[in-house]
Amino acid sequence: MKRRELERRLRELDWHLTRHGGRHDVWTKEEREIVVPRHREINEGTGQGHSALGQRKVTMRFEGRVFKAGRSWAVEIPILGIATQGRSKKDAYAMAADAVETLVNSPDFHVDVFPGAGEYFEVGSANRAALTALLLRRQRVMRGVSLQEVARRLGAKSLNSYARYEQGRAAPTVEQLARLLAAVSSGRDFVLTESRVSRVA
Repeated sequence: MKRRELERRLRELDWHLTRHGGRHDVWTKEEREIVVPRHREINEGTGQGHSALGQRKVTMRFEGRVFKAGRSWAVEIPILGIATQGRSKKDAYAMAADAVETLVNSPDFHVDVFPGAGEYFEVGSANRAALTALLLRRQRVMRGVSLQEVARRLGAKSLNSYARYEQGRAAPTVEQLARLLAAVSSGRDFVLTESRVSRVA
């Protein structure tokens, strides 16, 4: 695996580069510490970075639908208002991931696609703050609501109290997310549901 890819995946799992040693980098997560050699390619089983990747990452996911439409495969993620297409089912999944990543527009943000049964799939990221920010922004824009109106509905004294969530600077609790979604999508309910895609341990 390329070292940059390993480092990107470590960041997704909330590991942080703490310091550079002579030939290794030290990464920390809470009280844990690992060392990663500074080679361009890092073999599986060499260095602790790969063992850190084996930990299950917590992701926030949205459901989508992929289906044959003429010669193309159409793909949609309704809650985000995303619709695109690909030349094959695999390409459609890649296009869905690229659409989400393009909208988030952050070099450190990465999306995973989780194919399910039939037309069903899920798209998610370990970066919950960025994905929540996208959800809030897309819902607000789809409903034609201004930032000022959202702040007013929340009873906030400043735009910044809401904007920090839409900019991904803070991740709301479940209760806060419910209030934020009610403010951006007045009159609509949102349902949290268990994933229908098996997780790989």
